[in-house]
Amino acid sequence: MFPPGIVALAFVGMTRVSGPVFPVVELQARWVAAVFAGRAVLPEPGVMRREAERRIQAARAIGDDQMRVELLPYLDDIAGRIGAKPSLWRHPRLLISPVSARDYRPKLREP
Repeated sequence: MFPPGIVALAFVGMTRVSGPVFPVVELQARWVAAVFAGRAVLPEPGVMRREAERRIQAARAIGDDQMRVELLPYLDDIAGRIGAKPSLWRHPRLLISPVSARDYRPKLREP
């Protein structure tokens, strides 16, 4: 989503997912908004490049499309970066029902 070392540029929706695309795009957009607003910080460019290369090599090793992501792990990864990862203890419905972006809400701070 974020090209390493290029400030203020992000690509939303440029992935392939087996499942609903709208939750993916919404969480990507939330992450972009958080980064651009200064509420989330990206890793260093070198770390980002290594992670991208690792993902590309893993996809090539199994003959998979390097743009494809696994729906739930990908959503959980993004949600974890913006403080919106749901707890299965508090939301057990996630184990048996379709995923929705509404399931990934930021944790509210206690007063």
